[in-house]
Amino acid sequence: MERCLELLLTRRSVRRFDSREVDDETLERILDVARYAPSARNSQPWEFVAVRDRGIREELGRIHRYAHPVLNAPLALVVLCDPRASPDSYLVDCANATLYVMLAAHALGIG
Repeated sequence: MERCLELLLTRRSVRRFDSREVDDETLERILDVARYAPSARNSQPWEFVAVRDRGIREELGRIHRYAHPVLNAPLALVVLCDPRASPDSYLVDCANATLYVMLAAHALGIG
């Protein structure tokens, strides 16, 4: 229980990234955790797109002002939410999955 609380209390929002690559196995472990996030009627209205290409990350930085920090990250995850899957709760559902991804990354020493 204490380790769980420590994980929650030590998670931080990272805006300065180092150049360490995230290998495919680690990425798969992180994304697999999202399946366990709560969602209305188990709709899981999310999809994650991993972006390693710097050119695409630069475009993301131009599209959305808060995405600018991904320019210096070796990997960006884009969250796609389908409002048709759960019209009343898809944003909360996707936020839950995103939080699970962030906590999994933190638990694995990323971020």
